[in-house]
Order: sequence, then C-alpha cells, then structure tokens
Amino acid sequence: MLPCTQFWYNSSLHHRLGMFPFKALYGRNPPSVVHSKDSIAVQEILHVRDELLQQLKDNLIKAQNYMKQQADKRGEMQLEVGDLALAKLQPYK
Repeated sequence: MLPCTQFWYNSSLHHRLGMFPFKALYGRNPPSVVHSKDSIAVQEILHVRDELLQQLKDNLIKAQNYMKQQADKRGEMQLEVGDLALAKLQPYK
C-alpha cells in the first residue's frame, strides 16, 4: 500500500505550496512521464522545471516574510519569573 499512498500524497494539491508536491519536485503534473528522446524537448522540460522551482522558492520566501512581519507586529514581551502567561495555539489558515 505504500506506493499507492505515496502516489496519492504526491498527486494531492498542497495548499501552502499552491501546487502538487510531485510538480514542485519534478516540474510537471503527475503522473506524466516524458517518453521523448529529443534533446530539445528535454531541455525545454528542464527549463520549465527550473522556472517552477524558482517560483516555488519565491512563494515560500514570501510566506516566510509575511509570517515574520506578523510576529514582529506583536513586539517583544518582557516576562519575569513567576508571571502567568496564556499561550494560544492556532493552526495556520
């Protein structure tokens, strides 16, 4: 069942990435397989993959910067030993 589970995960849309994990890794939608021996076609696929990986990196950096800005808005807390603090944990939307 592991191969089926792996295929399901890699072909499911990842909302934070905005694409399939398979596409993020290989640069194409699953389960497409290139059957061409034409080097120009292979070069084009590699070029598209490189552009996709760069877009993915840019999106992750943008999300990281947004999360940092939101955290920085709260400022730094000064707590002393014995102070009570309430921690609210909430999953990302």
